[in-house]
Amino acid sequence: SFLSHSPSHSNKKATNQTPSLSTRQQQQQQHSKTLQMVNGEILRLYEEFRQAFDANNDAQAQAILPTLKKLLVVPAFTFSTGGSAAIGVAEITLAREVLEMSVLMAARINDATERSAQFSRAMEQLRPFYFDVPHQQDLQLPRSARERLILGLNLTRLLSEGKIADFHAELEPISASHLISTPGGRSALAASNPEINIATQQDRFVRFPVVLERYIEEGSYGKLMKARADIPADCYKPFVQVLEGQIRADVSG
Repeated sequence: SFLSHSPSHSNKKATNQTPSLSTRQQQQQQHSKTLQMVNGEILRLYEEFRQAFDANNDAQAQAILPTLKKLLVVPAFTFSTGGSAAIGVAEITLAREVLEMSVLMAARINDATERSAQFSRAMEQLRPFYFDVPHQQDLQLPRSARERLILGLNLTRLLSEGKIADFHAELEPISASHLISTPGGRSALAASNPEINIATQQDRFVRFPVVLERYIEEGSYGKLMKARADIPADCYKPFVQVLEGQIRADVSG
């Protein structure tokens, strides 16, 4: 069920997620507008959850998450897909934020196997709020400031798991609905990948895994190992470390 899979692992040695200043400002503006329109009890739980998330207190955040999903996320998803739940755009926006934080908490898990499993489940719950929900019932749902960070993070995760077919399947809707051509023409990367329409200079989050995948395809392992310098956010590091380990094993083997 929609509620049955939520990350349950706490990680005291968590990695800070540090968006760029512009992204943080977008989040704050979006957050302020949303909070003015949300039920008091839900708002109280959300604020407790967000504060625990920001403090890397994943155990406390995970304790709140099931209740938030029951009160907020499920009604938001039900309404936006044609149900009769009495809920509006503000609640749907907040539900999306809760699921985004759930994905980012999963990325902070130390154990690679558990991290991958929990991230995949959390991303499965979030994905409709990016690609399906905004198109239902003429909702005027603002785009999330975290959206591209998380989409790029998911692509990086798929690369680290060797799921190249899934990588391209996930990239296709991003290319179609979220990325635009660069001014003056397509990039060299886009030109070499006709199915990809990517703003390489403007979207560093999605550009990063796309470039990594190109290095893997070309066998340019030296370039791939140097790509750490271009990691767009700290939350990408665990997946990049797994990928680097795989490359070392392939080279030594």
